[in-house]
Amino acid sequence: MHTLNNLIIEFYDKLSSWEQSVVKETGYSLAQVHTVEVLGSHGSMRMKELAD
Repeated sequence: MHTLNNLIIEFYDKLSSWEQSVVKETGYSLAQVHTVEVLGSHGSMRMKELAD
């Protein structure tokens, strides 16, 4: 189980690093990109729904 946890953490770290490098090239923040991603998946939302 310990090995699986380490692999998951390593995968997340690498994915996060890759995501940040891709987003950095756009000139937008990671939060902005995630906001567009959520809105693209769910359509119009109120700010409270988006924040949740």
